[in-house]
Amino acid sequence: MRAIIYAMEQTKSFDTKKAAEYLKNMKKPLPGITGPIAFAADGNRLGGTYVTFKIQKNGKFAVDYIQK
Repeated sequence: MRAIIYAMEQTKSFDTKKAAEYLKNMKKPLPGITGPIAFAADGNRLGGTYVTFKIQKNGKFAVDYIQK
């Protein structure tokens, strides 16, 4: 969330496309509580580990994606 707010402050716009473009083209990572925040051209975060989960029909969680 901090990265999105930062991008909107820098672009002086609430346009999400402008914010996304700014984040993908940052020259240096934004300091963050989980480590430096930077993004690849496809929008995935660089340098940080995160996991996404899918909720199954039975209500249990299953790992969907792991970014390292």
